[in-house]
Amino acid sequence: MKSWKVAAALMIAFGSVVGCDDKSADDKKPTAATPGASPSIMDKTMDKMNEAGTAAKEKAIEVKDTTISTATDMKNTAADKMAGMKNSAVGTASDAQASLVAQAQQYYDKAKEYINSNNFSGASDMVQKLQSIKSQLPVEWSAKIDDLSSMLSKAKANITNALPTTMPKF
Repeated sequence: MKSWKVAAALMIAFGSVVGCDDKSADDKKPTAATPGASPSIMDKTMDKMNEAGTAAKEKAIEVKDTTISTATDMKNTAADKMAGMKNSAVGTASDAQASLVAQAQQYYDKAKEYINSNNFSGASDMVQKLQSIKSQLPVEWSAKIDDLSSMLSKAKANITNALPTTMPKF
């Protein structure tokens, strides 16, 4: 074990003596500190680090710009889809409202027909159907339904008043 330590110490001493011969000033390579000298490893490393930093900064700006652009596109797409859904919902609601108004108009027309033919049972059914959907109809329908109901009541009263109060004697 001691011989190993001695051998290692000799190798270190020999290595330090071998590289120590004195060279003349002309044989020395220029260093980075010397004007016109080639760059040292440290200078090259710093240059590479600066290049990497610049590249990373440019890439970060590119990623930021791409992210902003993508987010803006996504926002605009979502806004367009929401507007489309809103228009579709409004269209669907308008279609449903128009369908309901058409149904109410059929009930109304049929009720007037029944009243004119003294079919008060049929007229009463139509008025009840109109009353059941009255709250879903546009405001102007409220007065129409009330007028129709009043018309039915007056027609019933007129028929009742026209009947004789006493039966004829035979």
